[in-house]
Amino acid sequence: QLGTEIQELTAQVQQHEAAGNAVRRELGELGVLIARQSTELDNLVQTSESLAAQRDELCGRRDALEEQRKEAVARADTMASDDEVMQHEIAEAQETASRARQALSVCANELADLRVRQAGIAQRIQEIDRDLEREEARRHEALEEAKRRREAITSQHKERTQLEESIRLHLERAQALSENKEQARGKVIEAENQRQQLLEDSETVEKDLREVREKARAAQARLHEAELALSQREERVGFFQERILDEYNVALASLREEEVGTDDYTPEERDKLVSDVRARLQRMGEVNLMAIEEFEALEKREAFLTGQLDDLQRARETLLGVIARSDKKIRAMFMETFEAIGNHFRNYFRTMFSGGQARIYLLDEDDPLESGIEIEARPPGKKLQSISLLSGGEQAMTALALLFSIFRAKPSPFCVLDEVDAPLDDANIGRFLKILEDFTNESQFVVITHNKQTMAHGDALYGVTMQERGISQLVSVRISDKEQPAGSAA
Repeated sequence: QLGTEIQELTAQVQQHEAAGNAVRRELGELGVLIARQSTELDNLVQTSESLAAQRDELCGRRDALEEQRKEAVARADTMASDDEVMQHEIAEAQETASRARQALSVCANELADLRVRQAGIAQRIQEIDRDLEREEARRHEALEEAKRRREAITSQHKERTQLEESIRLHLERAQALSENKEQARGKVIEAENQRQQLLEDSETVEKDLREVREKARAAQARLHEAELALSQREERVGFFQERILDEYNVALASLREEEVGTDDYTPEERDKLVSDVRARLQRMGEVNLMAIEEFEALEKREAFLTGQLDDLQRARETLLGVIARSDKKIRAMFMETFEAIGNHFRNYFRTMFSGGQARIYLLDEDDPLESGIEIEARPPGKKLQSISLLSGGEQAMTALALLFSIFRAKPSPFCVLDEVDAPLDDANIGRFLKILEDFTNESQFVVITHNKQTMAHGDALYGVTMQERGISQLVSVRISDKEQPAGSAA
């Protein structure tokens, strides 16, 4: 029955897996459709944006053409007024010619007297005729220009009509594209909803599939446990049959029911009694013949480790005592040295600055060995402040005062000072040299300097000269007895 049930569950699992694969394929197809719709939507958006840009450009061109049309109409009106003026002048000239001709016929008898006047009038008439010809040519040109401008205005009107029609078509197309965009967006939303529904259905199928798999695994486990229990029972039955055959020379398989015998126990009591006896035997376990030797070995190991632990504890207490005594002694020595340096620092600070106050103090007096040290200084005429707020020269003088304080508390036979007087002026150089002279009886100083005053107070000078280009030479001068070796310093 379990095998049949397993086969049915396996068939159901395969069916669910096939359904899940179909759902996955449908999801893939929907994903491709959604990607295609998204691409088309992006293309429609780009096309709409391009059409909007074209529409804006065409509107700009339409406005420019409207301005040009207005200017052409204004110029045409101006030319029409000029044409009227020229017509009026031509009429006046014709009237003048008529009057001249009438005067000529009236004055025919006075031809001899008026020849000069006639010549002048003839010349004037010629000039007027030329003017008339020029005016006629100008009028003709103006008419041609007006005709060309009317044609241009007509062409502009046609182009404007075409542009308006194109704009209208573009607007209609943009509106249609917007509607298509909305429809595509609705399709995308609908496809997304279908995809979400399919995902939910797929999750449901996956959940059912997992439950079926869990049931199949549980059934398989139960079957395996039943087979294992059956195998164990068969092995135990065989074992007991062999053991009874060996110990009692009785073959259980050959016994009949009347040969087995009976007792006063019920089957439940008999099973409980057998279970209790088996439990007691399991708790007792097998007989360990090496238990006594192992117990003695463990006792010896425990005694050895206990002794080692006692030794380590005593050594730890001894080390803690040594550390405590060392810390106490180091703390006492540190505080003694720190107080001495603090007293010397106050004195040397007043010497360096010709007054003022300064001190060094611990940031944590409860733990001096781990505490930081702060320096406060108040030069003459200033308020008490941290050394970091002093000027460069004041910081250098404060540092020299602290250096000499440490050197006074713990002097050494030899000391090197490298450019310590570089930030000092002449007055401060004198104070520095005065303090330095107080230490010369106890220690030997090597001072690296470029200051002339410091050089003048030295017992001996050592320098490097270059008498020839590229060749350096060491030069020494002993100031005390004014001995100078061969070769002069440059």
